[in-house]
Amino acid sequence: RPRDGCRSRVSRVMLPALILAALVQTTLPNGLEVTILPDPTMPVVATQVWYHVGSANEGKDSRGLAHLFEHLMFGATTTRERGAFDRFVTSVGGEDNAYTTPDETIYVSEVPPEAATEVLRFEADRMRNLALTQENLDNEKKIVTEELRRGTENDPTSRLLVKAQRALLGEHPYAFDPSGSKADVAAATVASCQAFYDAYYHPNNAHLVVVGPVDPDLELATINQTFGALPRGGATPDDVPALLGWPFPSGI
Repeated sequence: RPRDGCRSRVSRVMLPALILAALVQTTLPNGLEVTILPDPTMPVVATQVWYHVGSANEGKDSRGLAHLFEHLMFGATTTRERGAFDRFVTSVGGEDNAYTTPDETIYVSEVPPEAATEVLRFEADRMRNLALTQENLDNEKKIVTEELRRGTENDPTSRLLVKAQRALLGEHPYAFDPSGSKADVAAATVASCQAFYDAYYHPNNAHLVVVGPVDPDLELATINQTFGALPRGGATPDDVPALLGWPFPSGI
């Protein structure tokens, strides 16, 4: 530690610039976008996988599937049992979560550095090996239905905002709340979920972000090894129509 206070302050000012200089942004041959930001000041490694599909990309026959998938992705895969990811993250003292927006579905975790590689393995596994069984679907339907009951139906403000959003935007894709509805959840089938998964959960429709105390070259090599063999596939979601010029409902 330098004794001179000025030198110490300069080091702290220069650190963000040094971190940004080490930023890695690339795309794997299979289309997976990768961003690695080494930050030696962080005590944990934060990993996020952004799938470029949200509620605005749903059609009339797939309402609510983006949010439902946020939950299904924590289910069993062909190689791991249901809940394995959550148990692993908890066992190392980390945190994990997910959320759905109109344009993206994002899976996040923060774990100690020594556990970060295993998180990548979990993420790569569920990107293409999710086991979409009736049992898993029925279980997640119950959870999402209860979440809707507690978060929307029992909250007057949320009920008002959901109705206002629909009334103001009409049939625009942004008119539909990312959480979906009980009717949407009830209508989901294994076949509709499989079709949604096969369309959008591929490396070429995802962006992997890793931030923390990692060596960028070693991290990229690990990502190549873990995700590189996953095949391209699916479809790119259609662009959401611009709000400007959209024929909104009249008389509001």
